[in-house]
Amino acid sequence: MLSAKKLLNRMLTLSKFCRNLLFILPLLYSTSLFSIEIQTKSYNPTQISEQIRAALTMCLSDSVEPQKNIENIISEIEKNDDRKNLYNAYSAYAIILNGCNKKKAAIAAANKALELSKELNIDGNNSKESRLNRILLYVTIFLSLVLLLLAFSGYKTKRRANIYLSAQKSEIEEQKQMVDKRNKDITDSLNYARRIQRAIFKTSLRLEQFFSEAFILFIPKDIVSGDFYWVKSKNDQILFAVADCTGHGVPGAFMSIIGTYGLNNLVNESNLTNPGEILNEMNALFKNSFDQSEGAEIFDGMDICLCLYNPITKELNYSGANLPLHILRENSKPQPTSHIVHTNNLFSLYQVKPTKQPIGYIFEDSNYVTHGIQLMTGDILYLFTDGFADQFGGLYSKKFRYQELRKLLCEIANKPLSKQHTILHDTFRIWKGDNIQVDDMSFMGVKIS
Repeated sequence: MLSAKKLLNRMLTLSKFCRNLLFILPLLYSTSLFSIEIQTKSYNPTQISEQIRAALTMCLSDSVEPQKNIENIISEIEKNDDRKNLYNAYSAYAIILNGCNKKKAAIAAANKALELSKELNIDGNNSKESRLNRILLYVTIFLSLVLLLLAFSGYKTKRRANIYLSAQKSEIEEQKQMVDKRNKDITDSLNYARRIQRAIFKTSLRLEQFFSEAFILFIPKDIVSGDFYWVKSKNDQILFAVADCTGHGVPGAFMSIIGTYGLNNLVNESNLTNPGEILNEMNALFKNSFDQSEGAEIFDGMDICLCLYNPITKELNYSGANLPLHILRENSKPQPTSHIVHTNNLFSLYQVKPTKQPIGYIFEDSNYVTHGIQLMTGDILYLFTDGFADQFGGLYSKKFRYQELRKLLCEIANKPLSKQHTILHDTFRIWKGDNIQVDDMSFMGVKIS
């Protein structure tokens, strides 16, 4: 079966042939007329008539013998009905009669020659017209046959092309239906996976049970998310975390389930509460969950910010794997840590640095450090992944950046956390605009009272 491209090339070739043929035919026609003119140029009755008129004015000596010979020739020619030779004979006869001063007879012979000249002229024109008509007929027949062949060939080509395109259309439609069905099945599966993931998230306690003001801003990139948040109460203390698993979508969702399972198991079964110890055990869990043999290393894991808060003493223990903890405090109060990332007239945003090592794939086998911080009433804790700062948007489609995010947190510090949630959500949505969301985005805010 011919491809659509070959069929198109063939039709273009036929079109070029028709154009060339229509260009050549007038040239052939003009050439045929030229050849007819050459063939008839040797006989010109008008020129002969002029010669006869000139001969009638000439005066020659009396010659009886030539006159008789011409009369005999004329008689023989009339018997054979050879008008062209008869015309030549009468012309010569008129010249001789004129030379013998037989004016009347010469004029009669000349008139006879003129009549024959007119008849020959008409016959010649009729002959040229006949030949021209025959040529036009042959050309018309040839052109009709060519056009008929081209039309038939075009019909066959178009028919084959229609059959081919119809088959292709049916095949494409069938494949489209298969793809649509698979997409629907995949989407249905992902929607069900989202329900499972949300159900797992709901096994965590709500922050509002322990804090007068708190919020969680959770915007997945896809149907399921690689980010997750986690809240648990243990021994009258509150454990809470925000984590960013490697990747997003289905791979990230699988990692988030493993991370949630690991945290629940270590706190509930192993009775661990120290954030650094929990992360060390999580690291071992991830390492044992995947084949890390040489040549088959899994580079997936997660970054996490894990906190343990004692509401009676307001003491906070923090440990992080690549995710820092941010603390917002009034400038008039003592610094919770020495590292300030942004400040204005009223508030300063402090950062507690994490251990530079992800959970899962071990680049350097080191323990995760637990930081102890004494919090004060009015402090706000922020735990967030990199989805907000790395989002492209704005007028020039650039990243939002951590610098702008920290500045925004200081600007909205005196607002209730419910209002901060709205501002952060709207800022992210407006900044992103019509751009594709590049990563999952998770943001947790907790106010100490």
